[in-house]
Amino acid sequence: MLSQIIQRGPVGGAWGIGEWLIAMLVLLGVLAIAYLVVKSLGLPIPPVVWQIIGIVIAIGFGIVAIRFLLSL
Repeated sequence: MLSQIIQRGPVGGAWGIGEWLIAMLVLLGVLAIAYLVVKSLGLPIPPVVWQIIGIVIAIGFGIVAIRFLLSL
């Protein structure tokens, strides 16, 4: 089911900028919850994990920006 949503988009067509932004917000929400759980358990988070998360977020915003510019 999830693979069909990713392939076709949420409304049967290609993903628009709104769907990408919503997907990124959901992903950031999940990451924030995971961060709070890890912090409450007292586990240290290595700096390389923060760098990877930052790169993934930057790539996500870059994809949204490129899709927006191509839609103009």
